[in-house]
Amino acid sequence: MKSLKQVGDSNPRPEQVSTLTSDKAVEYLDVVLEAHPRLRPGDFGQAVKLGQEALAELLRLRKTIPILKDTLLPSEDPK
Repeated sequence: MKSLKQVGDSNPRPEQVSTLTSDKAVEYLDVVLEAHPRLRPGDFGQAVKLGQEALAELLRLRKTIPILKDTLLPSEDPK
């Protein structure tokens, strides 16, 4: 299992974080889900899982729908 230190390059303060790639966000969510394998309805973990599924779907759609390739989420890094 990866730790957040292994996934991220640093541990900036929230006010320093401006953007994040979708791929990196999925990596962070994977770490959270691995750390909390027993998710129950209503738990924070369910929200994390939903976010992970949404990002995975977005990444899949970007590969199949050309116009979505360059469409970013508001705080997403284009890299």
